[in-house]
Amino acid sequence: MDRLLIFIALLVWASCLPAFVGEGESNVFEITQTPVEETLLPPINQTAFTGMARPNPFRGGSRTQISLNVKAGETATCAIYNLAGQLIRSQSFNPGSHQLVWDGRDRHGESCGTGIYLARLRSPSCISTVKLVLIK
Repeated sequence: MDRLLIFIALLVWASCLPAFVGEGESNVFEITQTPVEETLLPPINQTAFTGMARPNPFRGGSRTQISLNVKAGETATCAIYNLAGQLIRSQSFNPGSHQLVWDGRDRHGESCGTGIYLARLRSPSCISTVKLVLIK
């Protein structure tokens, strides 16, 4: 019985072999090239965070910073929230490249507790979010 199974397996394998060993040709897959229209690509100068927070996580008393880019003709607001959705701090940015620097304090100057915070960048054309981790 084992010999019969081995023989059948060899026949099945041998019948598939030409699809893989032929002269470099196979009818299994065909590679095609599809052009991408320029209009489908996102604009290069758009409003968004351009990098992750560095350092992240960061310690209370130190700072973390995030690079962001605001599209020409727009104003963006970056707000930091705790996981309960409470606003911790907010700042507006004009068009151009900027650095958002956060020292772990709220808008009243009080130190925030250890936890996860969300920095949300909002403009007329974009909403982007980055996670920040503060450790005491």
